[in-house]
Amino acid sequence: MRATSSSKAAKNISTETATVVGMLEALPSAKRKYLIEKLRELVSEEVAEQKWDSLLQSKPEPLLKMATKALKEHHDGKSKPMSL
Repeated sequence: MRATSSSKAAKNISTETATVVGMLEALPSAKRKYLIEKLRELVSEEVAEQKWDSLLQSKPEPLLKMATKALKEHHDGKSKPMSL
């Protein structure tokens, strides 16, 4: 690990994070950059999922209302099959 101003923070990383850093450091730079970008995408998706889950837990009423309306429209014959 390089000595930088963030060295102090690096001492507090989890074992899991240290393992990932070690694995990445063993790879060539181009492959490491590619995998880091993929990891950013995965983490971004996970953060978005957590926000969505939190929102649904804190305020489920709007989604429940839309689902009830959609189900009623379906039962009333107002829905159409989706063409995917």
